[in-house]
Amino acid sequence: MTDNPIGFGLLPEDDEGNEWFKMTLMNDNGDELSVEDTWSYLSDYIVSVEIIEFVADKEE
Repeated sequence: MTDNPIGFGLLPEDDEGNEWFKMTLMNDNGDELSVEDTWSYLSDYIVSVEIIEFVADKEE
């Protein structure tokens, strides 16, 4: 499996109250795709989710 790091970040709300995000995707050839879109469209960009580590809550 190949890592596909993204430069994900939240952007300020616009004048209509829409929340925005940005991310940069990179393929194996080093080509980059920069995306800025509203939060409501984030699910359109997700193709998979991988859990790489799980840390259980410590009991107090």
